[in-house]
Amino acid sequence: MNRSLLWLYVIVFSQIAIAAQVPNSVKQKYSYLYRLPVVTHDDGSKTFHEARLFLREGIRVLALKGDRFEMGFQHGRLLESEAKKGALAMAPRLVPNIIDNTYSGRPLMKAIAKRYVDNYVTGKLTQHLFGMGTDEDLADAYGISEGARVALDDVIQGLLNPDVLMILAARNLDEEESIVASPSNCSDFAVWDDYTADGEFIIGRNMDFGLNGYYDRYPTVLYFDSTEADIQKYMAVISAGVHNAGFQAINESGIFVGVHTIPTTETNMEGVPAFLLASEVIRHAKTFEEATKIFKLYHVPSGYTYTLVSTREKKVAAIELSGAHTFVRMSAGGKHVQTNQYLSPEMEKKNLYINHSVDEDSIGRYKRIDSLLETLKPLSGPQSAMEVLGDKADIFSPNATPRSIGNAVAVHTTITSLVYLPAQGRVFVANGMAPTSQSTFVELPTVENFSAENFADTDYETYENDSFKKLYPNKALAEQAFIQAKMAYEYHDNVPAARASLRQATQLETDNPYLYFLQGIFELKSGYLGEGQKAFRESLQNQPTRHQAQLAHYYLGRIYAHWRYTGAALQQFAEILNADKADPKLFDAALVAYQKTRRWGSLKLRIDKLPVMMQQADMQHY
Repeated sequence: MNRSLLWLYVIVFSQIAIAAQVPNSVKQKYSYLYRLPVVTHDDGSKTFHEARLFLREGIRVLALKGDRFEMGFQHGRLLESEAKKGALAMAPRLVPNIIDNTYSGRPLMKAIAKRYVDNYVTGKLTQHLFGMGTDEDLADAYGISEGARVALDDVIQGLLNPDVLMILAARNLDEEESIVASPSNCSDFAVWDDYTADGEFIIGRNMDFGLNGYYDRYPTVLYFDSTEADIQKYMAVISAGVHNAGFQAINESGIFVGVHTIPTTETNMEGVPAFLLASEVIRHAKTFEEATKIFKLYHVPSGYTYTLVSTREKKVAAIELSGAHTFVRMSAGGKHVQTNQYLSPEMEKKNLYINHSVDEDSIGRYKRIDSLLETLKPLSGPQSAMEVLGDKADIFSPNATPRSIGNAVAVHTTITSLVYLPAQGRVFVANGMAPTSQSTFVELPTVENFSAENFADTDYETYENDSFKKLYPNKALAEQAFIQAKMAYEYHDNVPAARASLRQATQLETDNPYLYFLQGIFELKSGYLGEGQKAFRESLQNQPTRHQAQLAHYYLGRIYAHWRYTGAALQQFAEILNADKADPKLFDAALVAYQKTRRWGSLKLRIDKLPVMMQQADMQHY
């Protein structure tokens, strides 16, 4: 069966996924919650059932108490408005939006792809989740759905989307019609012993994900006080409406977890969502050994690494997870760094190669953090950790000046930032829009020190971490213009708006090759090949990395081949073919383009098939 007929079979004969529903038995069990009001107090705090909501410097602080469903319902009801306008509003649309971008202007292909993903990826994962999970296992999702009055499907899709994106990335990655699925970034580190002034832990973390304008809009910290047996108190740094401790969380035993998605070749449609697995670690593990045992209970649908720190035992590891394997990579010597690659010899062959930019980004952040930790050794207090999290240098760039976008620690998708000082019982959480690590960090107590009765009257510190904005105001504005471009394209498939914002970004920051490359791609998407040529030439003139230079040469070659400037096109392709090193996918594309152009004298550029990965300033295929 050829591919066209296969796609037609998918759309015509595949079963439509059925919407998930909270069981009536669950609703009846908790019927008392539906009748309770939200009460606003004179100090501005709000209460509902056994929960209380505070606001500190723009951060929503929720003290929850009850069983899993009750705490989810409390969260949803107290932050109902924020949940509906925040992460839960956009998270379920991420995958459909990516399909819209991939097949822009081709409605039939969009419909086919959405049906395929709904039934054979999201649908299968959801079916397995509900098949293996009891009502108790799903109580968090049930509770937030009912409390916030949002569809359970939206909650579940938000939970599964990282897996869906990574599974899509692993399938048919090199095929021209494959769905563009950009991997996420995350960076964290832990230092102790000789790397800190007092020998105690300092843990810093940036969570990066493509939900700009939604997730970072409502930073939230949840304090959980469960009434269920054998569940510890724990806290999660999250966004309003995201009721899960599997992203970054700390429990009363001093166990810290932080998640990193890892593009992998090893996926599993029957895996347990990593966020649920990590939540079980935070609820139950009191020691490092207990935590690793829980992580080893199940395999996950796609690739993840969790930074695991047992602060009281001074044990640190990366828990590397795939669809078929789990490996514990211990860290020693007072320093641990993690980004978005498997690093152990046992797991590194399971990394999925997407393109050079994805690898360079993860490696660049890792090396930069490692270098900064050596330079700042010993770190003393939260501000040194914040300096690392807010860093904008690109270690691979010939230009040492910080840039708005590039292979930096603080990226445009940094939507949560925190610094954890366990010995002091303090957590500092950033309260700004992305990149959040370049905003104000606000002190909060660790979960074992938290008291809802005294919270509002407790003194606290704040730290401004906005040196990049002060020293490079135009570059900071350029980054915001880029974020607007990314949102216009990825959320609304609005190419003209994205192009306009990218033009604004390059006017504000006139020496960033990444911005010029992206402007060039969007000029091509808009049919302005002459403007695209200018943008790619500007990229070449502003100290690009080797790979960025080769990207510019390739698309200049494609423009010239389209215009039938045969000699000029061949010269551009030769810049890649004669190079000492090149991305293998880009090399193959340049070779094919060179051969076709030399044979026919021209090569048409399909501007409707430019699968841009804005986060990496690269393409899924060429």
